[in-house]
Amino acid sequence: MKIDAIIVLGVDLGRKGEFESRLNKGIVLAEKYPEAKLVFSGGYSFRLPKDPGYREALLMKEKALEKGMPQERILTESSSKDTFGNAYFVRTNVIDKHNWKNLIVVPSPTNLNKARYYFDLVFGNDYEIQYVPSNNITYKGKIKEYESVTTRNLEKEKELIKDITPGDIKTIKEFLFTKHPAYANIPKEDWSSNIAKYDEKD
Repeated sequence: MKIDAIIVLGVDLGRKGEFESRLNKGIVLAEKYPEAKLVFSGGYSFRLPKDPGYREALLMKEKALEKGMPQERILTESSSKDTFGNAYFVRTNVIDKHNWKNLIVVPSPTNLNKARYYFDLVFGNDYEIQYVPSNNITYKGKIKEYESVTTRNLEKEKELIKDITPGDIKTIKEFLFTKHPAYANIPKEDWSSNIAKYDEKD
């Protein structure tokens, strides 16, 4: 099966091991599918107290170039501030502009269910999407705890967007820019509780 694009989801630099793991998985897949473009997605997390001054996707691109990935194979989007935004901005700013349909998405294992939910919601049924998680090296000893937190938060988020039809990009855009605190001028607390933060243990 021909793959058009490999989408690697960005992650906060505080989780350095996870950043490297997702990047390396994307590069391995790019080598396996030499005709596919490598798309790095991510600005910075809207849960951070202020703009950190970097964009996750651009840092991933820089690292991929250092590892020998040709520049012409790399695309980026750096407007997203969460997984929902990853899916929306990748589709509108990259995928649909190239009319690509066959995709691979690279999250971490602990973020897999959330990534699958939002990408399936945003892209709908007109795309073929595979989900290939990176190696989980960040939350040693706390994987179950972290997965429990992300699952609880995802269930809350699903309630807020349960009336959106998968693939309805117009409604999704309206929701993001009027009701989501990452993209609309509303308090973060109106969305969901913050994801628990864990210090990386090497």
